[in-house]
Amino acid sequence: MKPVSIVLNILVIVIALFLWIFTINYSEVVLQITIALALVSLLSFLIVNKNIPQFKGQCLRISYVFLAGFFIVFFQYNVDLAFHNITITNEVFASTSSICSSALLSVMGLSSFNIGNTIGLNIGLKQKERKRENDIPVISPEFLKIQKLLFIVFVILYLYYNTNIILSGGFVYNEETMAELAGSLSNYSVVMVQVLVFTILSCNAFIIKVAGMHISFWKYFKANGLFFNTMLILYLMFVFMTGDRGPILTTALAYSITYAVACERKISLVPLLAIMLGGGMVFSLIGDVRKQTNLLTVHEMISYNNSDESESFLPATQELAGSYNTFTYTVDRIPSTHTYFYGLMQLRNIGYSVPFLYRFIPFVYSSKEYENSSTSYCTYLIQGLNRTYGNGASLLADIYLDFGAVGIILIMIWLGFFVARLDYELFYGKSLYWMVVAVICFSYSIYLSRATLATPLYYIVPSLIIIYSRKFFAK
Repeated sequence: MKPVSIVLNILVIVIALFLWIFTINYSEVVLQITIALALVSLLSFLIVNKNIPQFKGQCLRISYVFLAGFFIVFFQYNVDLAFHNITITNEVFASTSSICSSALLSVMGLSSFNIGNTIGLNIGLKQKERKRENDIPVISPEFLKIQKLLFIVFVILYLYYNTNIILSGGFVYNEETMAELAGSLSNYSVVMVQVLVFTILSCNAFIIKVAGMHISFWKYFKANGLFFNTMLILYLMFVFMTGDRGPILTTALAYSITYAVACERKISLVPLLAIMLGGGMVFSLIGDVRKQTNLLTVHEMISYNNSDESESFLPATQELAGSYNTFTYTVDRIPSTHTYFYGLMQLRNIGYSVPFLYRFIPFVYSSKEYENSSTSYCTYLIQGLNRTYGNGASLLADIYLDFGAVGIILIMIWLGFFVARLDYELFYGKSLYWMVVAVICFSYSIYLSRATLATPLYYIVPSLIIIYSRKFFAK
């Protein structure tokens, strides 16, 4: 089935590319064909993965969760339009001429990801058949204690720098803020809290996995330590008051995947979709409340009643899907009124993502601040120079800014291949480095579609440095 799936997805890309070249204005028929192509591509992915014995019954994987987020961001509004839940004048669409173009490019990205994922999965399983034997790394108790101590320190720093702003309702933290505050202690306190969550959970999961322990989730939770869990809950409570769903979502996913890997637990597709739908409702509520009001307490958020009637077929994730506007505006404006960046934007994003790197490559950055990150540039394309808030970005918009349609196809093939490798390393690998990278990518898998390609690097680079430092604590 794997060769058939690859050929089928190549055919989907060819059809979508043909329609993309010759479709200028909005066509309901073309949109319907586009959605049908997306469903064919998705079905091929599900069939291929269902027939892999090594992953049978395990849908808690990066590829599954990423595709769920990808469909929400890049297809929910298109499906709503096809079913006449919304009209072509909806603000998420930059213009009528960009509707079909954006949808067709989304299909190309989806099928390209599936091609890369199928190839990567096949290579990973062949590696498993060779039974590679790696030295199992040693994780000393002292190394874990140091990490937990650092975690407490950075949580305290986070509270010290941000408590007053949070309580006043003025705290906003997103990718644009991270870029603007790059290099500051306040910024790194936020980054390092999340980094240490990933490294601590990965190390504990690795220890339990190697020991062959099959424990309950509650015992796994307690195994991570009272002080760590207490400080983590305190941190997430403050995050909740800001309305920032990112750390809550990534922490929940990190805890879920490390437990599943450590104790060899499997979650099938239906429970996974139910969990994601329920989580989507909670996170959409938080985002909607913070967007429309300045409510801060948990009671106020729970009792908040949104008077607006949602017209989406899936209201729980409509707020998340709103990031699609960054893609439609990018497709509408580039290259018609603005030129491509030809890789320069990716380099700038990486410069902000890797700690202190941007200080060593100042020549890469523009004197125009809105050109220095994909999130700022997407906001500029939508609002102009006088922005009132940040629109953020989306994965395909980030790629399209640099490389256009060709870039979407090639980079999404690579991403699918890379994700398949991470899925393999999570469940069958013996490298602690690969495991922490995979845990981070899984934690950001549903969020990545509404972010930039370099977003995980904020956390991967410091995490790998921390994991490397374990050698100094080896017995």
